[in-house]
Amino acid sequence: MSFALWGSANGISLYAQKINLKFDEVSIDSTICEFTFPAKESLELTKLKQRYDLESIVKNDKKEIDKAISILAWTHSRWKHDGNNVPEKYDPLYILEQADKGERYRCVEYSIVLSAVCNAIGLPSRVIGIKKKDVETNKYGAGHIVSETYMPALNKWIFMDAQMNYIPFLNDIPLNAVEYRKAIQMNSENIELRNKQGVISKRKARKLIKWVMPYLYYFDAPFDASQKREKCNGKSRVMLVPVDAKKPKKFQVYTPLDYLIYTYNVRDFYKTPIKNSEK
Repeated sequence: MSFALWGSANGISLYAQKINLKFDEVSIDSTICEFTFPAKESLELTKLKQRYDLESIVKNDKKEIDKAISILAWTHSRWKHDGNNVPEKYDPLYILEQADKGERYRCVEYSIVLSAVCNAIGLPSRVIGIKKKDVETNKYGAGHIVSETYMPALNKWIFMDAQMNYIPFLNDIPLNAVEYRKAIQMNSENIELRNKQGVISKRKARKLIKWVMPYLYYFDAPFDASQKREKCNGKSRVMLVPVDAKKPKKFQVYTPLDYLIYTYNVRDFYKTPIKNSEK
């Protein structure tokens, strides 16, 4: 069965309105800084690891990808989604403690916790924003937040959605956000969405793919995953923009995107991470 034939909504083919995107893969911008990540021995991550006994979550996992899937499942299970509840502090330990008391949070908080937990067990991870083409004019729902985690054994980044609880695979290889978009554009019948329970059913997967597809247009990530707001040339994040696409300057009509450096090159966005040495 091909993804292209997977059904329709209101009589419209699932991918009838998809837009094929292209990115530069040659001309790297030397002015774009490296990405840095907290060392797992840092005080904040050590406290998080001890408080929630994170090593026990992955103790039976030998491969990095299996550890990532276990951490994904654990994060997804901590609370039920609430798209409107905003925490007082964007701190992973605080979010988890409040969730233990019954609070529910957004995709933002799922990703903050997931990336922090991955960093705490030694897998460099960052919170990334994925945004629709109409990010400037859409007043609500123009963006979604996920995580991307670097797998040293695979020498690549992978897309992880803790709210939806899955990692996309193509031909048994986990995908980053841009690869995921490309696989959907190609109508690949081999895309699988996996979590701790295994491969998600085709029926559920097509719904998840249809939902996320519009968000896979613009991609942005912080230069410093430790949330210390370290900047590059006065900007805190980089946005990957499709070739010939507009560089958005605002989010959902009113919020300025004045913290971004823009690039068209996927190699700028997917640099190998550098660990911070601070404890």
